[in-house]
Amino acid sequence: MSWRATIAVLAVIWTVLYANATVGAIGQLIESRVGPDDTSTTWAAVLSVTRLIVSAVLVVAILVVIKNWRNLTWTQLGIPYQRWLHGRWERTELVKIRRRTTKSAFIGFFVAVGAAASISLIVGGMDADQNIGSGNLLVAVIQCIRAGIFEEIGMIAIPAALVLYRTQIDRPTGNRWPVVALVIGSGIARAVPHIYYGPGALVWAFTWGAIVMIVFLRTRRILPIIAAHITWDLCVTAILQL
Repeated sequence: MSWRATIAVLAVIWTVLYANATVGAIGQLIESRVGPDDTSTTWAAVLSVTRLIVSAVLVVAILVVIKNWRNLTWTQLGIPYQRWLHGRWERTELVKIRRRTTKSAFIGFFVAVGAAASISLIVGGMDADQNIGSGNLLVAVIQCIRAGIFEEIGMIAIPAALVLYRTQIDRPTGNRWPVVALVIGSGIARAVPHIYYGPGALVWAFTWGAIVMIVFLRTRRILPIIAAHITWDLCVTAILQL
């Protein structure tokens, strides 16, 4: 598939997954009106949960469609085969390397968050007091799980799969431009939907997204990055609930 076709597919995926969130974020910034979804009634909570689950399922479905369309392997998508049930009893060097890689991906996400937070303190222009978390604990937890799945697959795994691989036997080449495009694109994709935190959030979220993409390209592991994102959001939610 040509670069034009690849960009067109990415544009369609962005529109399907993020257009609503992006427009909403910009509108909230303009109106200075940021708040959680309405969960004041049981019906409103059910609608919110349904929307969250559907969006997470949608992004996973798109990843599976890309895998089958390009005839890619799960390893190329960042989900390598690993003997989770028996690997802990093995002491081979290969197993140790795989575990270290998985740990590096998990820790790398928090390094990205820390670096982005440090830059946001220097740049400023960001309202960190904005609280978009739900007052309903169940909805809040589902929001955390959905964010990890939706954002990391949609902003990391899917673009990387489309840009780096065309067939099952493809391997990333020494050409740096696709990698540069992925890092910059991931930063922009992460920044725009978070603009409701203020203009300074563009720098914060761009740094966060760009470093997470670098972590993924270095480790080729998406599941520990998803797990780290969910863990981070759950910790933030727990603090907000106190």
